[in-house]
Amino acid sequence: MKNFFYFVTVVFVVVSGLFSQIKPLDRLIFENLIISMPCDSLVTPNKLHIIDQRKFKPNTLGITQINKYKYIPIDQYLVLNHEVADFLSYKIEADSVKLDHQLVVENLTLWEDNKPVFNRAKVLNGYSFLLDENNQKIKNWMWDIRIKNNQKLEIEENIAHLFDHWLNAQRDSLNFLNFNTPIYPYRFRRVLESWFDFVVLPDGFLIDGNLTLDFPRNHKNNWFLGSAGMYYRKFSYHESFSIGGFDQHWYKRISAALIWRNNTTLRIGVNSFNHDRFDHVDYWNIIMVNLGLSSSLEYRPKFFRGLFLGGGLYMNVNGLPYIPDKIKIVEPGLFITLGVCLP
Repeated sequence: MKNFFYFVTVVFVVVSGLFSQIKPLDRLIFENLIISMPCDSLVTPNKLHIIDQRKFKPNTLGITQINKYKYIPIDQYLVLNHEVADFLSYKIEADSVKLDHQLVVENLTLWEDNKPVFNRAKVLNGYSFLLDENNQKIKNWMWDIRIKNNQKLEIEENIAHLFDHWLNAQRDSLNFLNFNTPIYPYRFRRVLESWFDFVVLPDGFLIDGNLTLDFPRNHKNNWFLGSAGMYYRKFSYHESFSIGGFDQHWYKRISAALIWRNNTTLRIGVNSFNHDRFDHVDYWNIIMVNLGLSSSLEYRPKFFRGLFLGGGLYMNVNGLPYIPDKIKIVEPGLFITLGVCLP
């Protein structure tokens, strides 16, 4: 049996090697999607030096995964018709921007954000910064460029439109430099945020937990997030539980240390009833359907890392279970928030 496993391993390695060497078979492993950007000529400015430090090749915008023949998952390389640095140089030169600094592009990440129900979009997140003659950061940008897919356009045309938005935004920002803004102190990557809302209601309590892994946004004045949550509530007559849901979070910064958070959540889960209180329950009441609304203030400074807390007002609107004599449709409450943010 051991010899058989050795044989299978050798065959697998040999076949994999052949796949990588035989060019016609490459398309079964990956494929290139060409992103054509219009431009007259690509001329590098004399004074502004652009450095592309991304992990991809200079003309690769990113990698996505698609299903070949609807079933086979393969990598799709998003390949530009010129290098990223060349396109930036072209945009900057066309606008006559001259700077004695180095512009470094460290990260560009293209992805589909489907978590926000009302703001689903194709997103280009990224990080770029300026270096002075001593290689010190004097200005940086955390990009969050969003566009909704135009169904009338091909995929590559939508990506080209999104990439052009970023090129224009980077060019325009170089025209209006403000060196008084703080430099982001952490390595640019996705930020893990997890928090729990502990809610006290007239008859019982509930716990609403959330977990997000997204690019940093605490430096903004306004931002929006969607997430999946975990929900548990305990009442005199029943318990409810759900995982998932459509948690939508609107954030607004009201000071350097405080943010205002508004939430709406539609949940679908299951109910368990107290048999000492009910002789009979209609079968459809086993399903839980409710709407959660909340508004709170939180301690969350800009460029924050660590524990945060807050508190506010909560409202639970019950669709199911529907037992008018026992369970109220609208339940107001108070809650506190405890969470952690880890860049």
